[in-house]
Amino acid sequence: MPSCVVTGFSSTLLRMELPPQLGVAPLPLKEQGILQNASFTAYHKDSGSLYAVHETRNLSGEGITTGGGLSRWQQYRKDGPWDRRQLLPSGGHEPTHVSLYEREGLLWVANYTGGSIRVFAIDKATGALDETPIYTEAFGVGSRVEPERQERAHPHGTFFFRDLALVVDLGLDCIHIYRMGTNRRVSKLGAVELGAGYGPRHLAADLDRNRIYVLNELEPLISVFDVDAGKAAFVKRKDIAISVEDANHETRQLCSGIALSPNGRFLYVSNRGDGAVLVLEVRDADGGYLRQVQCQRLIGTWPRFFLLFPDGQTLITADQFTGKLEVFFVDVRTGLLSGGYGVSAPNNPSSIVIVE
Repeated sequence: MPSCVVTGFSSTLLRMELPPQLGVAPLPLKEQGILQNASFTAYHKDSGSLYAVHETRNLSGEGITTGGGLSRWQQYRKDGPWDRRQLLPSGGHEPTHVSLYEREGLLWVANYTGGSIRVFAIDKATGALDETPIYTEAFGVGSRVEPERQERAHPHGTFFFRDLALVVDLGLDCIHIYRMGTNRRVSKLGAVELGAGYGPRHLAADLDRNRIYVLNELEPLISVFDVDAGKAAFVKRKDIAISVEDANHETRQLCSGIALSPNGRFLYVSNRGDGAVLVLEVRDADGGYLRQVQCQRLIGTWPRFFLLFPDGQTLITADQFTGKLEVFFVDVRTGLLSGGYGVSAPNNPSSIVIVE
């Protein structure tokens, strides 16, 4: 039975057990305490370590007077509570994303409001974090195309393409590029520019096609790039507009998450404003063109995150403002979602991670 951890903008961690067959509702969620605003998480299977960033300006009660936190948690038994093992400063205000590059044991933290990143080494056996980061960088002033959102750099997440780390920066309208070498060496290679005011948020990597799909938040576009990882070369193919059908034009629509299906045939995009998940077919014959095949409306309006399971058959959205999860079943042949049902998640959910 798959097991997930759900965290968000609260001090509550939820444990969610999904049934082994489709069409059966999950068991009631179990609650436990966690440090405040665990807005994003990552899991290291080999050590059983759960890493969380705490999206705050300080954790003064925990001895961190400036910036957010990065914590590590483990279970002593499978059905037991998660116990905190470490807490470190994230190195900047309001960290919004954490991601693990397992091959080299590198944990990347993006400090959104602080405009910086930190990279920590982990012990691959125990999951323990080295307390001193192996790489740090602050990015400074933003593009200011949209002054209220881009007054400074706002790294929103780190994603991996072979041995490249791609830091998506909403405030600078770019992707910072790094090479991860042997012996945990991190080298800055440059940046790839997006359109002015696009506000890139997340991306999905397609290793089979040597392509990335960059989801922009401030403009409703997916930017498609071909990638030569060896040369760290990025060639833009096109920008593809996306939209919610029958959207409320008085409400700003802001995309939040993107994922590629395991078979590489479909992209899934979540949208805040009029809550929806968009399903787009990847059309190779048209040079990477995306054709929207479904607009699945949601219970709530603010799906900050969604998780597409590794087998591509289940998709769960997390609505930050309504405190609801929605579980959908995915037809892997057509990509279409069906059978959605809601699950109460009273912790302002913003992250879901599989822990088995």
